[in-house]
Amino acid sequence: ILVSFTIFTTHNLDPKEVRENQNSKKRREMSRSGVCQDTAGEGMKSSWPELVGRRGDEAKEIIDRENTKVTARIISEKAVVLTVVVCDRVYVRVNDHGIVTRTPSVG
Repeated sequence: ILVSFTIFTTHNLDPKEVRENQNSKKRREMSRSGVCQDTAGEGMKSSWPELVGRRGDEAKEIIDRENTKVTARIISEKAVVLTVVVCDRVYVRVNDHGIVTRTPSVG
């Protein structure tokens, strides 16, 4: 089982800047019952079912082009991730051959 963690360090940062970054992150994180309106609202694409079966790198390029408010990240279909919704992130889950296996969507 692969567990993915991101560790942020705050050495040499202004405490005010650290607080602003934390508050910004909290605003982007929402519960599953919430809606990512800033990145998936009016006219912005929020899911890409047509990318299942395509190459992961190709899917990432398409997502980044079609919704400039999100960042697509390619991860293994076996990866374990926290169930926190981050409204500017799209996971592109790929198999061992680099093929998209699930519908990528915002959150």
